[in-house]
Amino acid sequence: MDASPDPTVVLTALKDFQTFLGNSRTSSASRGTEPRRLNFSTLSRDNSSASLPSPNSPGYLRGQKRNLDSIVGFDVSKKLREKDGEIITTQATVTRLQGRIHEMELTNKKNKLESDAEIRAMQHQRQRDKELIDDLQHKLKKIQKEKEETRDSVKSARAQWDTANLEAETRVNKLQQTYLEQTTKLKEEINSLQEQVADLEKEVAEKTSKVTLAENHTEVVESTTG
Repeated sequence: MDASPDPTVVLTALKDFQTFLGNSRTSSASRGTEPRRLNFSTLSRDNSSASLPSPNSPGYLRGQKRNLDSIVGFDVSKKLREKDGEIITTQATVTRLQGRIHEMELTNKKNKLESDAEIRAMQHQRQRDKELIDDLQHKLKKIQKEKEETRDSVKSARAQWDTANLEAETRVNKLQQTYLEQTTKLKEEINSLQEQVADLEKEVAEKTSKVTLAENHTEVVESTTG
């Protein structure tokens, strides 16, 4: 970057400086000194290509050095204003970025809070699901145990029924056998009694026949003797 002053700034500074000198002409004349007049025509023709030498150059007089300090002071003021503008712009940018950072921090904090809340809700739901699963598993085990107990009870009842049925069949068979034996015995007794009755009937018939013959004989005898 060129370190030489801007010619426009130099001209403006010189005009302001001439005005300052014109306002102080009376006070300078009273002290017996003639005010210094500047030739702007020569400076205006050469301001496009001329560059100011160093303030410490031997060619400068003391008054010229003071004038140059004033000119450079105006240029420095401009540079300071430019720097102030840059600082303000930078500060505005920093403020804007800080605002964005703060907004991002708030957004991140909000997202984190929402995420934490969602995680807590998921953990709570997971705990409830786990408790529900444990309860269902406990009920399932209880039902399975009751089912096994019922199956065992059914097996036991079936075994008891089979045993009772077998015992009943045995008793029935025994009763049938006893009935057959008793029936056979009764038939034999009936047959024996029938034979006895037949013998008695035969004996009675014989005796009756004898009695009848005797009675007939007696009647015959009585009729003969009578």
